[in-house]
Amino acid sequence: MKQIFPGILFFLLMTSSASASEIEATLSWADEQYYSFAVNGRVDRVLVEPGEKLQRGALLANLDKRPFDSAVKKCKAAINKIEPAVFDAKIELDQAEELYERTVLSETELQKIEVIYKRLVAERDMAQAECELQQWQAEQAELKAREASYVVASNIHPGMVISEENKSAAVIQLASASRASALAYLDTQLAMQYTVGQAVEVIMADETLRGRVQSVSLQANEKRQYQLRVVFDYSKPLVVGTPLQLKF
Repeated sequence: MKQIFPGILFFLLMTSSASASEIEATLSWADEQYYSFAVNGRVDRVLVEPGEKLQRGALLANLDKRPFDSAVKKCKAAINKIEPAVFDAKIELDQAEELYERTVLSETELQKIEVIYKRLVAERDMAQAECELQQWQAEQAELKAREASYVVASNIHPGMVISEENKSAAVIQLASASRASALAYLDTQLAMQYTVGQAVEVIMADETLRGRVQSVSLQANEKRQYQLRVVFDYSKPLVVGTPLQLKF
């Protein structure tokens, strides 16, 4: 029989204790997402409220789209106006190249016609680029949920003017509707027993779910406690603050 030294025995006891320990925790949001407008404008509608569950693609809020739609129409009109001129210039250039090949037209005259054609093409390309930009801005005037989510908070309201000064602060916060997290606060000795990726049983009322350790904070809070975060899949309505237990 092998002799077990006191230090090794203590390590084994600690490992056994950790694997069978239960920790009090509370239910919290997971995979928080922050939505804000990428363009300036006036908020027209806000269609969500905190606590609401959303499907993927749900409209959260939108700016007044009239300025964006007007800009798109304007640039499309500019393209429609210049297209006939580009078409005619291309015909003229083709004819000039044919005459040049037959030595009827001089190289200087050909170059003048070619310069006119290239200038019109450049103007058309610039108008198309501007149209793409205006179309992108029109699309950014709507905020849509990228996945099924819960609305955590919102500080956007109808009539609010979104500008460079407040753009980063004007947000709607969502969280995953399919994943939740459990937060526990541990002392130094207990926190050191757990590692990221470690399997956990999450016990909520009479239901046991499988989760994993997502993070263990590296710095203690003012109470000298370290935050342990566990994530797990959960399909029922999410009530933040619900007590639960973590079993390792």
